[in-house]
Amino acid sequence: MELELQRGTFRLYINGIMGKLRAQTAHEPVYAATCSDYFHVSATVPIVAGSGTGAYHGLKGSFYLTLTGNEDQKSAPCAPPFVRQILILAGSGTVSS
Repeated sequence: MELELQRGTFRLYINGIMGKLRAQTAHEPVYAATCSDYFHVSATVPIVAGSGTGAYHGLKGSFYLTLTGNEDQKSAPCAPPFVRQILILAGSGTVSS
């Protein structure tokens, strides 16, 4: 995942949190009676070494992120596409240059 910020960019290695998301949503819809999904996964996400540009050149560290989401599909029978989808990615981290 690349973050484009005002003073440069850097990338995060998100395979860990995405693996948890795939595992939790492997049998969508999670709530078949309402054709909806709710998920909440967390993981430590490291900064990709050497990925920083601008003010973030040489940036090192990681973030502890939580991805929370809610999705509603068409009802009966439940099927894509999503009618509504809300994804929230939040967290904090420790970084150094």
